[in-house]
Amino acid sequence: MLRKMGAADRAREQEYWARGMARLLAGAAEPEAREGFRAACARVRRRVRAGLLEELAEHRRAGRRVVLASAVVEPLLAEIAAAAGADAWVGTPLAAEGGRFTGELAGPVCGGLQKIKRAEELAARWGGAVDWAGSCAYSDGIWDLPILERVGHPVAVDPDRELAAVARRRGWRVLC
Repeated sequence: MLRKMGAADRAREQEYWARGMARLLAGAAEPEAREGFRAACARVRRRVRAGLLEELAEHRRAGRRVVLASAVVEPLLAEIAAAAGADAWVGTPLAAEGGRFTGELAGPVCGGLQKIKRAEELAARWGGAVDWAGSCAYSDGIWDLPILERVGHPVAVDPDRELAAVARRRGWRVLC
């Protein structure tokens, strides 16, 4: 809504969402919150395109690592990654103390250029580097343009209007 009114761009919208999620979880015990995230994951999974899930499964069968990089808060993204069979995930971290969420973020929102940085950090922890030319990236929004431009195989999935236009101009695959 804020973006449509011209009061926020996609990056700010993602930050508002992540900070709002953090505030909603303030004081919640991590195990209890995980149950809520599992329920939310089940609802999210119903909205994910079957074709996308099949492509991720094909990547795994071919021996490729599947990593989800998203602005979604990490505890929810962990549940989504498990349901999708991903090897790892990088998302927006939530701060916790004593097993309870503080209501704050523990780092920057994982979007835009931050996704590239976080993917590179993960690859370094695995002892290597990201093979960007051989990598695929799937996204529904223009905010992910930096990572889509970095990979050799960009795919727009139910893209927003801006990403759809870019994908069309550049001849990228589109899953709808």
